Amino acid sequence: VQGMVPHTFLVVLASHLRQQGLPPESVLPPDALSSPAQHLGRVPAEVFCLSLLRAAEQLRDPLLGLHLGQHIRPSHLGALGYVLLACDNLGSALQRIQRYHRLLNDINPIQHHVEDDCLVLQ
Repeated sequence: VQGMVPHTFLVVLASHLRQQGLPPESVLPPDALSSPAQHLGRVPAEVFCLSLLRAAEQLRDPLLGLHLGQHIRPSHLGALGYVLLACDNLGSALQRIQRYHRLLNDINPIQHHVEDDCLVLQ
């Protein structure tokens, strides 16, 4: 996995691990939480993905991604999170996400389209 993700994603993972009674140090690389400015507040996506795999395995949680999603707050998304809060509707928010998602991460571009009478997010 190439690219970068926000350092705050590791912070969310560490918080979730603590809530589940698992020390973050058992999953995250050494010093992962001590140097957020190392890459302008971003970490290699590979580090994050490997941490997710280790966490899911140790927690025995195949739905870890969904559980982490429940803890994401606008502040974890940086300026984009607050831009999304200012949107009047879902369509406006999706346009902003599609346009500015690279500010957040550069590993999965977000796209949407209408198919029949359904909104499809990819």
